[in-house]
Amino acid sequence: MIKFFTHIGLLLGLSLIAQPLLAQEEDDENEDTEISLFPNRIKAEGTTFHYNFTDFREFTPILGPDATEALAWSNGVLSSTNASYWKKFNIQSMSGLGYWARRNDSVRYRSLNLFYSFLVGRSLINEKWLLVNPQIGLQGYGYFLRSSANDRIVPLTTLVNQPNLQMMMVQLQAIFDLQVAIKFPMPKDDDKKQLWLTGKAGYFLPLNATPWIYSGRNRVTTEQQFTTNNLQVEVGILWVAPKKKRRFNLPDILNTEEDRSDTRKI
Repeated sequence: MIKFFTHIGLLLGLSLIAQPLLAQEEDDENEDTEISLFPNRIKAEGTTFHYNFTDFREFTPILGPDATEALAWSNGVLSSTNASYWKKFNIQSMSGLGYWARRNDSVRYRSLNLFYSFLVGRSLINEKWLLVNPQIGLQGYGYFLRSSANDRIVPLTTLVNQPNLQMMMVQLQAIFDLQVAIKFPMPKDDDKKQLWLTGKAGYFLPLNATPWIYSGRNRVTTEQQFTTNNLQVEVGILWVAPKKKRRFNLPDILNTEEDRSDTRKI
């Protein structure tokens, strides 16, 4: 359990460090006189849906087909995306969740999939309406599987003979993907705002051979592995609406200092 939270803390720490790295566009006329840490920066936010082609067939003899089907369908994840672009480089962080429930005559299975990823990339094509961007990074999945009886009221013998299952399965992966984004035209009065349609195809490699499994205070061991063809697809939108930030021109600062000096003399 300590190792799991250490990895999660590391990923979150990298995300927090990356947030100030905002992007730039080379279109300012007074760039040489403006004082700014990252001039012409762009930060995008969006929503994406991606599916990871992972199944759990090796766990079927232990968990049963209904439980593994719920786990597999929770691979469809709806995520929130934060992206920062600086020249040809970019940083993206994503967090989201997927959910699926499956029931049979007596038991209901619910799977909640928590997802997080951290990616860095460099644009191959960075045109006005088109962006082609290869990326590399880390991502993690946490599958929370829970079972319960279908009936709200059950006898004690049923609860003892068929106890509720609660466990978490964690898988870390290295991901290599290619993002393609197409810009939608905006009205002339909103020319500073941007809306991009994005698509991704990725190839990932598991970092832990078998998933880390936890149930309550217990660390569960297993020889079963997630079965996968190492593919992942994603579609989404990115929205860019630059906020008005105060910028200081060097001549303005010098004039302000001169005005203060004149006031003191008076």
